[in-house]
Amino acid sequence: MSRISSASHTREPEDIIAIFHCSFHPTRGNIIDWSIKASEDLNLDGVEFSTLPSGLHLVDEDVVHITQNVHHGISVFRKRSTAEAGMRGFRLESLGILVAQSSRPRPWRHLGSLKELSRQLGEHWESSKSQYAEDQRDWSLVEEWYKRRVFRRIGEEGRWVDWEEELTSDNKHHPALHLPHLLRILGPSSLTLYKHVLARRRVLIYTNPAVEPACILARIASDICGEEDRPTVLGMVGINDMDKLTEESFKGHGWIACTTDAIFLEKPSFYDLVIDMTASRPSRPAFFVSRPAPPSLRGPRHRLVPVRFTFSDVRLWSELDKALRADAEEGTFEESKTRWTDGWRLYEDVCVACAGAWMDGWKSGSTSWGIGKDGTLRVTTKGRIQLDGEDEGIRNLGKGIEGRPLTQWKRQSSVSTTNTHLLSREVRTTLALLSIFHAHSEFLSERLSELLEDATADGNSSTTVVLTPKDIMSLELGIWSELDAKFLEWLAERNKKSAGKKVIVRRGWRDLLGALLGFG
Repeated sequence: MSRISSASHTREPEDIIAIFHCSFHPTRGNIIDWSIKASEDLNLDGVEFSTLPSGLHLVDEDVVHITQNVHHGISVFRKRSTAEAGMRGFRLESLGILVAQSSRPRPWRHLGSLKELSRQLGEHWESSKSQYAEDQRDWSLVEEWYKRRVFRRIGEEGRWVDWEEELTSDNKHHPALHLPHLLRILGPSSLTLYKHVLARRRVLIYTNPAVEPACILARIASDICGEEDRPTVLGMVGINDMDKLTEESFKGHGWIACTTDAIFLEKPSFYDLVIDMTASRPSRPAFFVSRPAPPSLRGPRHRLVPVRFTFSDVRLWSELDKALRADAEEGTFEESKTRWTDGWRLYEDVCVACAGAWMDGWKSGSTSWGIGKDGTLRVTTKGRIQLDGEDEGIRNLGKGIEGRPLTQWKRQSSVSTTNTHLLSREVRTTLALLSIFHAHSEFLSERLSELLEDATADGNSSTTVVLTPKDIMSLELGIWSELDAKFLEWLAERNKKSAGKKVIVRRGWRDLLGALLGFG
């Protein structure tokens, strides 16, 4: 990716088009107390519901990512004590901003100073409460802050350069820096999210307050799929945004959103994948896919079905896990000491090990089991996948971009790094993980384009393109996995080489047996 010279990062970004203050009123509900807009054409209606989602009264502070029409924003929530009559001892308030539309909006660049402004505002009102009534507050601090950051034009500091520049340019609040931690939390199931986002499906993250982790996960999910044609991140949505979700769904580009409204769990037709971060299961959120319900006269048309990672995810996860282990060895992360005390992680270790043995062991006939030095389960298969150890490459040469020589792999990835020894540990780890994700995305795109080009090169006038289990295996996906078959169909229909034709993956028992035995 070509680099563009960036301007100095010493001054504040000048990209804010609106700043607003919302609160909950005991009789009027969520309201906008005050706002300033760069243009009167900017509509803020409904932003009071996005910045004050249901249940936020359960926490004292939070950060909420939002979208308002085509503009991205962020808000800081605080629960303040008050003696005002009818307020039940506290006020629920949110101070938020919207930034100018661009190819890559970055509202989190203002998060640190926005938090400080919110704190100063509360202290100022508290110290001057004898002079200002609740409905006559002094907004001069906010006005001065806004004037220094109001949108003038998208300058050099607002343009995309590359990931190294993005994560090191005075940007400690960048959501992508949380990628290593979220991968440890989600485990191999994170690849289920990756597949849905890469195929531009509709993803909903259901959470309890605080909502900031869910908002960060939504941003990261968009980042891991690559640089081009990224899905829309809607941020926090509620029951009043159902029309908005329907409109975004009709665009066919996919979206990622967060919500605290449990009613969405009863409406699976609105999304393709839901991540339940409120699940009581230790350490791991629950993943559910939306499936059409059996035909009936009554009842919902869709139902939620639990989903986990597939055997085909083992290769990619082992590469990610290597980067995470390297980070743990360099830093202070001590996951290995608790691995065997976490039942769910033990289950995943066994599943990953069994999957690796099943996928590769039956071909090579040489598989060894053991316990690594850190107490984790270890499987080594001669000439193939190794879940622990010092080998430089997971895949054989020619079995995917990640298996090619290291220099060639770096050229293929959209993540370029220079002087990595000068980067912080968290930045190095994040860049390594993004590089793995982006290289795999490019491998899938390139290989699928080759398959579709071959399938449509014979001049067949049919409106349908049929892919076989052999094609599935060439993309390092699982022939037995229904999710992998659907993923391939979704991905193929978005590929330009499909020429608008419907793509079907044929998985009859004859096809599966033939692929397994190496026929046709």
